[in-house]
Amino acid sequence: MKKLLFILVILTILISVAPMAYAAGDDYSMQSNGFTVYTADGLMDVAEMINSNTAYSSYDIHIANDIDMSGKTWVPIGKDAQHAYSGVINGGGYTVSNLTSA
Repeated sequence: MKKLLFILVILTILISVAPMAYAAGDDYSMQSNGFTVYTADGLMDVAEMINSNTAYSSYDIHIANDIDMSGKTWVPIGKDAQHAYSGVINGGGYTVSNLTSA
């Protein structure tokens, strides 16, 4: 019984400090250590999450489609020294085109 209680306490602590999962629709999906991006809006959303929450700074990004960034104002992932990005971006052979930064 004490062992079960201990496990429940540990799980509660881990869940309470885990990064919040974001709703994604069809633009991206989130896994325990990374994101899979399907659209330009998804790439913009993932960049914003990483740049605003250091809990995601080491999450890998997997590109799953060709992505056209036309008409989007891009803020680079790892926008400054306080928000450095240490994850890996895997293009998977896909192209991110028309990328211009703010």
